[in-house]
Amino acid sequence: MAAFTVLVAVLFSVSAFCSVKKAVHADISMKINASTAQINLEEPSRFKVGQHVGVYREDCRGGRFSVCTRDRVGSAKISKIHSQKYAEVTMDKDIYFEEGYVIQGE
Repeated sequence: MAAFTVLVAVLFSVSAFCSVKKAVHADISMKINASTAQINLEEPSRFKVGQHVGVYREDCRGGRFSVCTRDRVGSAKISKIHSQKYAEVTMDKDIYFEEGYVIQGE
């Protein structure tokens, strides 16, 4: 019974830590040109104009219980915030990106 109690305590500690360290991210919703994209914001108050962000390609495999991996393809900078839902990012030089890629705060 003591081992079960320790296990439950560890799981609660890990879940509490993960909820505090939640990464700020958004998805690329539209490619405007070769170096600019419009992103769909999840938490608009957490992104600021001029903030540097990472650009990731997300690959999910599997069916109901899919496993996803993120590969960093480069970085970008928040150039404009259009509304609470949308912003614009400018990519660093020579970064290939597509709609659906993930933007994550650094």
